[in-house]
Amino acid sequence: MGGTYHVRGVCRQNTIQNASLYLGITAEGDGDGDTIKPVAGTSLSKTVPKGFTEFDFAFAPLRPGKLHVTLYDVDNYNPKDNTNAGLYLGEVAP
Repeated sequence: MGGTYHVRGVCRQNTIQNASLYLGITAEGDGDGDTIKPVAGTSLSKTVPKGFTEFDFAFAPLRPGKLHVTLYDVDNYNPKDNTNAGLYLGEVAP
């Protein structure tokens, strides 16, 4: 908690027409409000065209939780889940 962090990498995808990469925190415990905020001038999401896309998310965590980078299919909206792929960073996800 506290401070500014970066998650940098390269995403390669060739199957989704309209994909978006998102950085988030699955917050633990009860609590209202945001769990993460982008550093001024940055974003927690990035459009991902087919091929290779570099990303650099700069953020400040606001609550403890499991950090994840998730690839969404924007054209296949499902209110329950439109995740195409995801990766938890740090701890092993249950």
